[in-house]
Amino acid sequence: MKKRRGLGLSLENMMDMKNTDVRNIPINDIHPSPYQPRQIFSEEEIQALSESIKKHGLLQPIVVRRKGDKFEIIAGERRYRAIKLLGKKTIPVIVINVSDKEAMALAIIENIDRKDLTLWELAISIKKLKEDMGLTLDEISGILGKSKSHISNILRIFQLPDTVLQLVKKYPHKLTLSHIKLLLEIKQPQWQITLAEKVVAEDMSTRQLEEEVNTLKYIQDGKLPEGSEKREKSVKKDETVDRLRKLAKKYIPMKSTVRRVKNGYKLIINIDDEETAEKLIDYLKNWTK
Repeated sequence: MKKRRGLGLSLENMMDMKNTDVRNIPINDIHPSPYQPRQIFSEEEIQALSESIKKHGLLQPIVVRRKGDKFEIIAGERRYRAIKLLGKKTIPVIVINVSDKEAMALAIIENIDRKDLTLWELAISIKKLKEDMGLTLDEISGILGKSKSHISNILRIFQLPDTVLQLVKKYPHKLTLSHIKLLLEIKQPQWQITLAEKVVAEDMSTRQLEEEVNTLKYIQDGKLPEGSEKREKSVKKDETVDRLRKLAKKYIPMKSTVRRVKNGYKLIINIDDEETAEKLIDYLKNWTK
């Protein structure tokens, strides 16, 4: 386990200060930590670990704390699951005496830099350190050995609509932090949802998403998307018109068109009746939500 900078809170430090005798306790007296950041455990990996323990034994005890008349895991849930899979009745443990806040911090810190921790699990863990533990971004940065800007970018995920967050949670390998940063360039929540769903459905790369975002930003901000400088100017303009028309049709819930004018482009939304006008008003009101 790596030593941490920052608050000096680590299993090494805690076990240096506490009684670290190893003892066997009934596995049924142990339960996982509610602070465990990992929400997905690979059955294949647990099975492989179980077979390794069966062959070589448990090389490292799990770390627990007493909770009432039971014990709560601080570190070692994968080993705990593997031992249960073998049908063992007891498991070697080290019992340490820590508070709820210390237990939360240790559970998060001991898992947070694992390579297989998903973006969603990482974001939730950092949020807990900030909101439940009251740590500053500088303190979290020091504990995790990550830059403050990287921590801030991860926390920005919570600016997205709940629908997008559920997709991030469900499809960790399709919606990456790079995708999230692009989605946040769009202010309209419904567009963020539509784009996120498209990323998942079409397995879009960040480059493909960036192209769509740049075009949508013209509708949003009135800024022209950048095109290839090698193309002829007129061809580039015609392609931009075509892209804008397709996106306007997709994202604006009423009849609209895009035209090329002298100094740029014009977006025209047709309002044929009072019902359409009210629909547009509601749409524009939701723009900034």
